[in-house]
Amino acid sequence: GETALKKARPEVPRWPDAVKFAKLPLSARATVYGRDDIKTAMLEYIKRCQACDAAVIQLPGKFHLFGTSAVVGNGKTQVLLQLRDNWSSELHQCKVLYVTYNGGGKASNYCLNVNSGSYADAFFHLVLVSHGLPESDAVRFSAQQALVAVREKLGCADDDTVVICVDEIIELQQRNNGSPTPVNETLAYLMKMQDAHRGKLVFIFTAILPEMFDSQLTLSGRPVVCRSLPQLPMADVMKLLPPALVSATKDHPV
Repeated sequence: GETALKKARPEVPRWPDAVKFAKLPLSARATVYGRDDIKTAMLEYIKRCQACDAAVIQLPGKFHLFGTSAVVGNGKTQVLLQLRDNWSSELHQCKVLYVTYNGGGKASNYCLNVNSGSYADAFFHLVLVSHGLPESDAVRFSAQQALVAVREKLGCADDDTVVICVDEIIELQQRNNGSPTPVNETLAYLMKMQDAHRGKLVFIFTAILPEMFDSQLTLSGRPVVCRSLPQLPMADVMKLLPPALVSATKDHPV
């Protein structure tokens, strides 16, 4: 009867009302230098994805993968935070999230166990944990259920786009004995989700080396757009230093 049918249906997990949805406590700097080109490229890519522009879907049904690369300390994270906190104001009907696999030394923030689901599920467990949901609750969600919950918590309308900035995905490889499989599979699953959502879900990734994204080009034929961040001129680097440190460099030049 009806009671048996209800028991047979798996319970759809929900974000508990008592748990606040909160972004990671990392903020964009008030001022950023030398990043106008990557800002323009990111915003253009997102807008074209929202419009399902043929320029970012050159293969049937496959969106380009967009990534940025730079050496350690050259501002990959800051670029993603700028997109979330500042540059997103120039987008229409768009919500931006930031997640990182470099979880501040907390192993629970990686949510790497994919034995009970897909790599996409494991990624979205990271998204949920990063925004305040306890891991014990997060692992009950599939990727699609998690995306529905995130859109609900963000107050998205049906036509809104969710952009997820994914930082330090190379940690998946480093924490799996150097195997590239977790990175390759995660990228593949997430891009398949982007394909399926037709402009309502967009991912942007970072990597130290642009070659990390090449597997998506060689394994699936998906076009890859990787923008390398140039080293900042010393004059711009000096602008980012605290005044006391700038003064010290003048008193003690290298």
